[in-house]
Amino acid sequence: MTNIKNLLDASKNTYQYQAQAKENGVKDFALFSTTFDEKSNHSGLAYINESSGEVIVAHRGTDFTKVKDIVTDLKIVMNWKETKADISAVKFTDSVLDDLIDQGFDIKKVIQTGHSLGGRLAQHCLKTLNETSDYKAESITFNSARVSTHDTQDKEFDHLNLRAKGNGVFTTDLVTSFGSHLGETVDIILPEIKNFIQAHKLTSFELMEEHYKKVFSEIPISELIQLSKKSNDFALLSSSLEIEKTDLLKNISQMNTDLTKDANIVSTQIGKSYKGEIIAETPKEYVQQLGENSKYFAFHVKSNLNKPVNLGDKVQISYPKDSSKKASVEQISLSSSKTKSR
Repeated sequence: MTNIKNLLDASKNTYQYQAQAKENGVKDFALFSTTFDEKSNHSGLAYINESSGEVIVAHRGTDFTKVKDIVTDLKIVMNWKETKADISAVKFTDSVLDDLIDQGFDIKKVIQTGHSLGGRLAQHCLKTLNETSDYKAESITFNSARVSTHDTQDKEFDHLNLRAKGNGVFTTDLVTSFGSHLGETVDIILPEIKNFIQAHKLTSFELMEEHYKKVFSEIPISELIQLSKKSNDFALLSSSLEIEKTDLLKNISQMNTDLTKDANIVSTQIGKSYKGEIIAETPKEYVQQLGENSKYFAFHVKSNLNKPVNLGDKVQISYPKDSSKKASVEQISLSSSKTKSR
């Protein structure tokens, strides 16, 4: 099971020398390959888990002491379609997969990750893999820079970008706040962050161990990515908001007990959206399951919605940033969400 901590460790190691990267390692994974391309200044590491067949490809982020990295960042801001670093990152991924095949390794999944510029490279490689291969490919990025999505409108990618922020004004990472990404961006709120510079640092995500322990090291990234497609609110996964099965059943009259095992409840917030089926109601609330067979449920106060819903309705409920306005309810077809076959 690959988790966020695995990917954070891999991403941190890309900023180190090869010997340090091998010594620090990633739990349950072995370092398989490294790269450094002088022309683009791209640097990357590849890890493998022989028992699960998973491959992690991690790309280094911006080194502000290198002119080539600064030029690459400027190209991204100017919305250049492809950079030399993008090309180098794809070549590295291809070479890793080719070498693994030559050695008889059974590749089950390719996971791309990176921080800042490295996050953009990870997304570019994910997009390329989806377009050119049948590998199951996923990506989680940290404060990622933008990536071109002009040709991806009708496609769905298994990508999740994490954006660090504090509780105060000007404490949100700026790099990931501009432009678009292949998947959803979810805010990770860390009270210790006091400014946007601290928010951008990769090491700030280590604070997830304290505030988002379950997300950080217990939930597989595949589950987190699918959850992000239903709701862009991960506050529900902080340890203080976890609930037990018996607590949930007190408020729900119609529920399959298999689904409520280890259930988690969402605390709805302004500016957030929630997709799923209305599966139960209490006198004051609707209960929405965030995805088929999902363990995550949102409670919506009836008086806060702009119109009533019925049991079985598949809806997106969106809370406006203006708290004086009611949440909008839109009928959706969950089955119409297409996932590319691999």
